[in-house]
This record gives sequence, C-alpha cells and structure tokens, in this order.
Amino acid sequence: MVPGCGNSLRFFSAGVRSVCRLHTSAGSPARPSRTADEISGAGYVCWPVCPNLFVERSRRQPGLSKVKRFRSHLVLWGRNEAVVISGRRLARQIRGEAKLDVESWVADGNRRPHLSVVLVGDNPASHSYVRNKAKVAADVGITSETILKPASITEEEVLELINKLNNDHKVDGLLVQLPLPEHLNERKICNAVSPSKDVDGFHVINVGRMCLDQSSMLPATPWGVWEIIQRTGIPTLGKNVVVAGRSKNVGMPIAMLLHTDGRHERPGGDATVTISHRYTPKDQLREHTKLADIIVAAAGMFKTEWHTMENLCLADSE
Repeated sequence: MVPGCGNSLRFFSAGVRSVCRLHTSAGSPARPSRTADEISGAGYVCWPVCPNLFVERSRRQPGLSKVKRFRSHLVLWGRNEAVVISGRRLARQIRGEAKLDVESWVADGNRRPHLSVVLVGDNPASHSYVRNKAKVAADVGITSETILKPASITEEEVLELINKLNNDHKVDGLLVQLPLPEHLNERKICNAVSPSKDVDGFHVINVGRMCLDQSSMLPATPWGVWEIIQRTGIPTLGKNVVVAGRSKNVGMPIAMLLHTDGRHERPGGDATVTISHRYTPKDQLREHTKLADIIVAAAGMFKTEWHTMENLCLADSE
C-alpha cells in the first residue's frame, strides 16, 4: 500500500463521522441507573458508536443536562457551552492527506493502489459497509473491487480465492468483510490473508506486531479512536483509562494503543489502562471509572435511555 494511504483508508472504513467534546462535572449527581453510576467521575468518555461516534467528557466545567442531535453535529442546551469536534471535518482532513499521498505515489511512476474486498452472503450491514469503503477508496484515488460470493460458499473455496488474491501483484490491499456465515472459520480465513495486504489488521502476525509496539496494520475502529485522540490533543500520558470491553477487534487493540510506550516504533499513549468485561463486578467497575481520566466504551450500546443520563452525553450520527 502507498505509505499513509492504508492508514487513512482503514480509518475511514470505520465510519467515524461525528466527534463531540462535552464538558461536564465529575461531581454531578448520577441517576440511579447502573450506567450512570458506573461512568460517573471520569474525565473523558470515548465511545465509538456503531462505530460512528467518538464522545469524550471533561470534568473541568459544570454539567450539561440536555442534548439534541442536529445533522452531524451536537446541539447542546445547558449551563455552559460545549466544544464540538466535527468528525466529518477530521475525516475530510485525513482523506485529503491520503489523496495527496496517492497522487504523489502515482506521479512518481508507480501503479495506482488497488483494494480487493471479499463479501460473502447477503448481510445488509456488510453490504453497506463495503459500499462505503469502495466510495472512500475512489475519493482518495484508490481503485477497488468487490468480489461477491454466496453464503453457501465452502471454506475451501474462500481460502482458494484469498490465495489467488494474495498472489496477484495488482492487489495491494485485501479484506474479507466480517461477519462470515457460521460454517466459515473466521480466524482461519483472516490468517489466510497475506499480512502485507491485511487492510483490517486481523492477521495474527499484525496483531502480534501491534502487541510488540511495532508498525503494523491496525483494526479500523481502534485506529479511528486513536487518530481522533491524537489529532484533538487529548492527553493520555500518565492518565488512568478504563476500556469497557475486551473484543479482539476493538477493546483489546484500543487498550494496547493507549497503554504502550510512546518511545517505541509504533508509539503508544503511555496511559495506565484497566480493561473491564462482562465478569467485572459492578462495584469494582464503578470504582475503576471513578478514578478514570478517560473511559473508552467498546462494549456495545448502553441500554439506558440516553436523555435520562445527566453525567453522560451521547449522540448518534446519520
């Protein structure tokens, strides 16, 4: 892949579009719901919603009590002004950088980069994600193709197709859209993709390099969160972070990026990270989040109605 282009493409494929910085008070009374209690006291809440949204919360100003969505931005009513960070603006910025990288690469006499996407089955969400990836690739000057296969395809046929694309010198990036039908072994298929073409960063070699603070492909959502943290100047060095969720594609990579050494080949955030999950006792989770400067919610949607939560402001993007 062109230097810089793969990173930007993966960031955009995450669908991170709205970024909201919300100032609230750590001392504001939480409602008696589990969610509000668990997150009260945190300095920032980082939430890659679906993964369309990144939300952070600061303890430096008194609370905001009412939030309303308006197109791609957050409109706030409360006692203080909020600072709104537009994810769309950051996306345009990175997309512009990627486009310049591609055009510079091509101007130097190199072949235009090409992305191949394998899409198995009829999952509507997967088809939507793949269309967005193809659109973004075209916007930055990367050619792409989507290879559609029926849900009835055998694992051997998928592996044969991946091997063919691995050996095609015209294919620079390759991803197999997840989830796959139940009869297909996702881990086996992800490991079949060449590590050098692994746009999703799911190959065991890329996961291992990430854990060793070495340069590698990274999963889209964690990298999107990391890019937003870096580009908006949210301090992580020496901060206490709670990551709610331990999934291999989101929670674990986010925790790795935030806690690792900033002096290494792939610089990390130098934060102290606590990972919570379904078996973390509620009272312990509550105590961890009270001490947290940053919370990354990587465990799905909270079930509490958003507008009833005084200490957390959320928004969805369209």
